[in-house]
Amino acid sequence: VNTRRREAVVHLAHEQLDGDLTGKRITIWGAAFKPNTDDIRDSPALAVAQKLHELGATVTVTDPKALDNARKLHPELDYVEDPIAAVQGADLL
Repeated sequence: VNTRRREAVVHLAHEQLDGDLTGKRITIWGAAFKPNTDDIRDSPALAVAQKLHELGATVTVTDPKALDNARKLHPELDYVEDPIAAVQGADLL
């Protein structure tokens, strides 16, 4: 996913949450670069998650295989193995 698409997703999140991400809870489903792998190299999802965090959101990431690698690269994000638990209380998915 190119850089503009990542920026567009962040912009869309901003719009959906009335222009202020401060204190909002956002869940990201999928951290890996591609499905069924733990490969997070240049992961669009993690780039978006990081930007949302920088803008004040509390970001929770869930992924069936890539959580350990994602946690090492982005320890500032929250990680939950169970996808149903990950969305509990989220303002945006």
